[in-house]
Amino acid sequence: MINLPEAIQEMLSYKESLGFSRKTYESYLRDFNKYFSHGGHNDFTAETVLPWCEKRDTETPEGFRRRVTPLRELSKYMYAMGYTDYIVPTSIFPITRRTVPYIFTDGELRRLFAESDKEPYCKTNPCRHLIIPVIYRLIYFCGLRPNEGRELKRSDFCYEDKTLYIRKNKSHRERLIPVSAGVADMCQQYLEKSRAAFPDTEYMFPSPTGEPYQKRWLADTFRRLWDASKPEGNSTKVRVYLLRHRYATAMFMKWLDEKADLNAMLPYLSAYMGHSNFSDTAYYIHLMPENLLASAAVDWEKLDALNLFIDYINASQGTPLADISFKCISRELVESFLMWLETDRGYSVNSRNQRMCAVKSFLRYAAEKDKILMPLFLDVKVIPKKKDTRVREIEFFSESALKAILEQPDRNKKNGQRDLFFMILMYDTGARAQEILDLRLCNIRMDGNNPYVVITGKGAKTRNVPIMEKTCKHLKS
Repeated sequence: MINLPEAIQEMLSYKESLGFSRKTYESYLRDFNKYFSHGGHNDFTAETVLPWCEKRDTETPEGFRRRVTPLRELSKYMYAMGYTDYIVPTSIFPITRRTVPYIFTDGELRRLFAESDKEPYCKTNPCRHLIIPVIYRLIYFCGLRPNEGRELKRSDFCYEDKTLYIRKNKSHRERLIPVSAGVADMCQQYLEKSRAAFPDTEYMFPSPTGEPYQKRWLADTFRRLWDASKPEGNSTKVRVYLLRHRYATAMFMKWLDEKADLNAMLPYLSAYMGHSNFSDTAYYIHLMPENLLASAAVDWEKLDALNLFIDYINASQGTPLADISFKCISRELVESFLMWLETDRGYSVNSRNQRMCAVKSFLRYAAEKDKILMPLFLDVKVIPKKKDTRVREIEFFSESALKAILEQPDRNKKNGQRDLFFMILMYDTGARAQEILDLRLCNIRMDGNNPYVVITGKGAKTRNVPIMEKTCKHLKS
């Protein structure tokens, strides 16, 4: 016989020791304990537990998940302690679709912040006109959760170090984040004014009572600013959390345009934003379809390969595009697609292999998201690369031919000097033409004893290539 109230208290104490709040679990577990005791149950089993887990008529799917999740956490604790052999399964949770958040444009943010600057002075709330222009900017520029910004204390900001100390967050982890010089100046100027108007409070954004504003006030004020500044005809319902979404996508776009390795940058952004899992941060990559089109770091050839594959399914099976699903895909289909590329489209063996890799990558991603697709991926994965049996004669310039080409540019003209150095650098580094065209001055390092060029190649991979002293002299001249 299990002592359920005692087990619940043990679990709550354990969660508190990890930094979680009792309030997250207590009311739901109290309700379950009432059901368990009134039912005369003694054993924690599927038969005694699952009736309470049935979805109620008044519950939304998300409300159902919030109610049952504490019970699953309790069952995991009790199993670890040896109190029961049963764990509430995740299969009982409803499948909820994550809604795609609205991403503010630069123009919309400018108008929204400009509207916040118009906030009039309020005699009964002498800090409000100071708070509103700063709190939303701070949430955006630092990627904060709304509650993190709302509950900041004055002592959490350090102007000398230009840091913010985040005490509370969703995962109950504290973190210290750097802020830009502009944000630090904004906070410092605000605090000087707010301390003069409201000296007797520890909070950075105090309400008239001295305590932090309620989240309802933060949300209502934000919607009011949006309604006053939004573009005509835009009926989007917004919330403060969208500022955090916008911050994350802006960072990703900055790195994409710089051709940075997103896999390398992801942990930094994840730690800065206080995510407990990298996947929570990677989610924001999927929110940038329009901006991705303008990015210089996306290999659109791979996406074209998938579009070509879908078109092939449509043509070969007669399946309408809207009805194409994973059920239409098989190893045989992929193999016939690859054959079609060579015979009908005239693709080379290397081009055929590249398209095959794109299809495999897509199926691997799909299998990671839905394990039911894993057998399909494993079946397609074993399709081998095709070897190019053609014997190619490598063509190259003779020394006299190379000399003749290098003498063609007119060194008395800027364009001629540019063209000459382009060919010299390409010859010295062995880089691709596009890699040389993408170079910036900061990529050429001649300040040490061993000069080199930082080249960004396919897949946004960088490499350091040493250059000869003669090449450096050509550049300096």
